[in-house]
Amino acid sequence: MLDAEDREPVLGFSGDPTELGRVRRWARTVLTGLDPPVLADAVGALDELASNAIRHGAAPRRVRLRRSAGRLRIEVSDGSPEPAAYRVPDNDGGRGLRMVDAYVDAWGQTTGDGGKTVWAELALSQLGPVTLKTDVTGREVAGGETVTHG
Repeated sequence: MLDAEDREPVLGFSGDPTELGRVRRWARTVLTGLDPPVLADAVGALDELASNAIRHGAAPRRVRLRRSAGRLRIEVSDGSPEPAAYRVPDNDGGRGLRMVDAYVDAWGQTTGDGGKTVWAELALSQLGPVTLKTDVTGREVAGGETVTHG
């Protein structure tokens, strides 16, 4: 789905860990035209940020993809105001943000009354713009959902 306000791809997701597969598939569908290593890094970072939102965040959860000036910004928002933080790695996790560090050029977060948004940015290749696919009627589609423009 596209955000009606600024026409950026946005996907809401639940707190069920099986949602991570749907989030990854959606991102690969939306981010066509990227150099394969860039796409792999973007999906890897998104997967870690979405996983953190599921494990440590609260509803509502959503991801937004923003592209501008040769950069991709991945934003994962959730309803918890608790900031994302490095944890000591153990058998249950603690590696996610370190993995995000490896995938992207920069990451950070903003917090507010409605929760937080953890963002990550990476440079795009010069292979072409990020595009949305269209169905046979010419409507934009993302992750199997018809996109509506508000």
